[in-house]
Amino acid sequence: MVQAGNTSVSDLREFMRDWTQLEKEYGQKLESMVKKYQKIKEKKTSTMSVGGLGSKEGLGKSGPLVDFNTDADSSSYVKAWDQLLHVTSAICREHFTLSERIHTDIVEPAQALSQKKEDARKKHVAYCQKLLEMRDEVYADKDKKQAKYTELGTQTHAMGSKVERSINDKNHDKYRRQYHKALVEKNNAQNLYILSVHRSNAIKNEYFHKDIPILMNQLQDINHSRIESSRALWTRWIDLQNEALQRLHGHMSELRTAVNLIDPAGDAQLFVARNPVAWSEPLDFQFIPVPHSNDRGEMVVDDEDARIFLANVMHGEQETAQKLSNQLDQLRVPLGDVEQSLRAADPGDPTGPWHELFDNSMNLSHELMNLEWEHTIHQTEAADISQVLGIPGGSGSNVDFAAHKFRPHSFAIPTSCDYCHSKLWSVGKSEQMCEVCGYNVHKKCLLKVPLDCPGSVSALRRRRSLGRTPSMSQTSSVNNFSTTSIPLGSGSSVRGVPPPPPYNASLIDTRSPGDMGWSSSEDETIVPATPLSLSAVGGGGTSGPRRNKKPPPPPGTAAFNESGVLNPRRHSRVAPPPPRPATMSSSAFAAAAAAAVKARSSSFSSAADNGGGGGLSTAPGMIATSGPSRNNSTGSAYGPGGSSGLKGASLGTATALYSYQSKSGIDMDLRSGDVLSVVRKDVDGSGWTECELNGRRGLVPTNYIQMTNQRDGGGGGHAGAGSVGAPPMATMQPNGGSKTQRRARALFDFDARDASELTIKTNDEIIITNDHVCDGWMEGTLHGRTGQFPSNFVQTI
Repeated sequence: MVQAGNTSVSDLREFMRDWTQLEKEYGQKLESMVKKYQKIKEKKTSTMSVGGLGSKEGLGKSGPLVDFNTDADSSSYVKAWDQLLHVTSAICREHFTLSERIHTDIVEPAQALSQKKEDARKKHVAYCQKLLEMRDEVYADKDKKQAKYTELGTQTHAMGSKVERSINDKNHDKYRRQYHKALVEKNNAQNLYILSVHRSNAIKNEYFHKDIPILMNQLQDINHSRIESSRALWTRWIDLQNEALQRLHGHMSELRTAVNLIDPAGDAQLFVARNPVAWSEPLDFQFIPVPHSNDRGEMVVDDEDARIFLANVMHGEQETAQKLSNQLDQLRVPLGDVEQSLRAADPGDPTGPWHELFDNSMNLSHELMNLEWEHTIHQTEAADISQVLGIPGGSGSNVDFAAHKFRPHSFAIPTSCDYCHSKLWSVGKSEQMCEVCGYNVHKKCLLKVPLDCPGSVSALRRRRSLGRTPSMSQTSSVNNFSTTSIPLGSGSSVRGVPPPPPYNASLIDTRSPGDMGWSSSEDETIVPATPLSLSAVGGGGTSGPRRNKKPPPPPGTAAFNESGVLNPRRHSRVAPPPPRPATMSSSAFAAAAAAAVKARSSSFSSAADNGGGGGLSTAPGMIATSGPSRNNSTGSAYGPGGSSGLKGASLGTATALYSYQSKSGIDMDLRSGDVLSVVRKDVDGSGWTECELNGRRGLVPTNYIQMTNQRDGGGGGHAGAGSVGAPPMATMQPNGGSKTQRRARALFDFDARDASELTIKTNDEIIITNDHVCDGWMEGTLHGRTGQFPSNFVQTI
C-alpha cells in the first residue's frame, strides 16, 4: 500500500506537469489526458484501496491480490481521484498563464515529496529485513548451543560408562579424571544452551510484541504523511484553478469537498478489513536434554567450577548491561526532543520540517531498538544466573564480587598462567592480566578464574609465596552468595536448629586390619560423625573461631561390647575409614552392612562364651563392623524393641530441644519436647548420647537435648550449660610430644564441608598455623590451602 501510494505521488506530479503542457493545447488533448489517467486509476484502484500485501509473520511476505473495485469499498483516496478526473474533464478551457504557476507550486514539490517517501519506505523495508535476520541469528546461535550440548552430553555419557566398566582397571583414575573434565565441559555447554534458550525467548517477545508494532506504526506514518502532503498539493492546485477559472468555481468546490474527505485512518482500517491475516504467537523455546541423561531445564550449580564459570559470565553480563543502560538513557533524551518537535510540526506541509524530523526520529528509534535488544540479552542472562546462584539484586545489583580487572596484556617474556600453570607467552596482547593484583591468565581460562582479587599486587605475591594461587584455592567469592541457596554439604541445617552428627555409612572397608598396619584386636563399629556446618556468609576465611561446634570423631573410636551395648572406652589405634566403593549401589551397600552386622553378632556371642573380647567376622568381600545396618530405619541397634536386653541405671532425664528423624539403626526418632531417660552420656566426644524413650533405646544428637535432672555417674557433661556429653577428644600426640610442634600427620580422611575447612587425606603432612582454633579444631596449611580440621583426625610430629 505504501509503495503504491508513493507511486501515486509521482503520478500526481506527472499529472500536474502534463496539465501545464496541455494548458496551451486545451480542448481535445485535455480530454484525452483525462481518459489516460482514468485508465491508470482503474488499474490501481484495488491496490490503493485494499492493498496487495499479505503477511505470515507481519512483514515481507506477499499475498494474493484482491480485486475489489466497487465504489462503496473504495478508499477516500481513490474517491478523491474519481472527483479529480471528473472536474478535470470539465476544465477544458484553462488559461495559458496558469502553466508556469502550476509547475512552480505543484510539480516540483510533488517530485521532492515522492523521492522522500520512496527513500523512507526503502530504508524502512531494509531495516525490517535486517531485524528479521538478527532474530534468525539469535535462533541459529541457540541451535548451535543445543548441538554442542548434545554432543558433549553424549560423550560424557560414554565416558561415564567407560569409568563404570573400568573399576578394576589400572587406568580407572585416568578415566575418572577424563570423565570429570568432560562433565565440566558438558555442564558449561548446558548452561550456555539454557541461556541461549532464554535469550531466544526474550528476543522473540521483543520482536513480536514491541518491534513489529513500532515498525508497522512507522510504516503507517509514512503513508499518512504522504497522503497529507498529496492533499496539500491538490489543495494548492485547486486554489490556482479558482484564481484563473472563476467560471469553474462550482466544479472546484466539489473537488475540494472530495479531497477534504480523504481519511488516512479510515483508509488504513479499510485496508486491514480487506487483508485479514491469521497469526498466533510462536511457543516459547524449551530445554531439550541430551539423550540418555537425567538433565533438566536447570543450570548446573552443584559444583565449584560451574558456579565460578556462571559468576564470571554474570559479572560480564552485568557490566555490559549497565553500559547499555547508560547508552539508552543518553539516547532517549535526543529522541524525546525530536518527537516533541515532530508533534509541533505540520505533516501536511510538503516543504516543512516535519519530514526531516520524522526521518531523524525514525533513525533514533531504530538505534534505540538495537540497544534495547542487546540490553535485553545481557539483562536476561544476568538475571537468570543471579537467580540460580541466589545472589540478590539481579542484573542491577551492586554486590562486590572482588572481581579481577583483566585487560589485554603482552607477555614478551614467557611466564605461567596463574590458573592452569601452563606456559603463557604472547606478543600481540592476546592474553589477560589483572591491572589490580597482577594475576596472569590465558584468555581461554578467563571465565574459570574465581572472583577473589586480593586488591593489590603485594597481596597476590604473598598468596603466591604460600603456594595459594586462585587456581589452587577452592574458595571463591561466589561461595559468599551460594551458601544461602546452594547446599554445600550434608551437614547443612535450617537456621536456628543445629545439625545433628550424621550417620557415616562409608566406614566399611574391603581390606583387613593387617593390610593397613593396624591392630585387629580391637572392636570396630560404624560411628556417627559430627557434621561440618556452613560457615558464615562472606566466609572462606579461617581466622574466626568456631562456636558450639564439635569436631567429628575419628571413625571407629567406639565399639559394642559383648552384650551389644556401646563400649565407652577409647581406642588409640583403629582402622582408618576408606571411601565407599564407587560401584556399590545404596541397596547393595545396605545389604552388605546388614550381613556384616549379622556376622558380627555371631562373633560377639562366640567371644562372650569364651570370655574373650569382641572379634571380627567377615562378610563376603568386606570387613564386618560392630555397627547396625543402615537400611533398618525403624529397628534398633540393640535388638527388637530398641532395648539391649540389659537394664542400665538412668543418669538423669533430658528434654528434646528439636525434632530429629532417625537415619540408621543405632539412632532413634525425636520430637521437640520429648522427655528421655539418659542411659549413657557423651563421654567419648562423638556428639551422641545414649537415651531411652518409651521402652526403646538408641543414640540421639547431644546438641539436640538438654539435661533437666542429672544424676551422678556415667561421666561428666560438657561445659556448656544444660548440654550432655564430654569434652571433645584432645589432640593426639606421640609420647613426649608437645602442643607447640608445628606439623601433624593425618590419621584419617576428612572432607571439608564449607570454605573454612581443609580437606585432608591419610598420611598427609599438614603445617600447623593454629593448634587451638576452638575446642577440638586446629588450623593448618596443605597444598597451599589453609583451613580448619578436627584435631583428633591428626597426630602431631
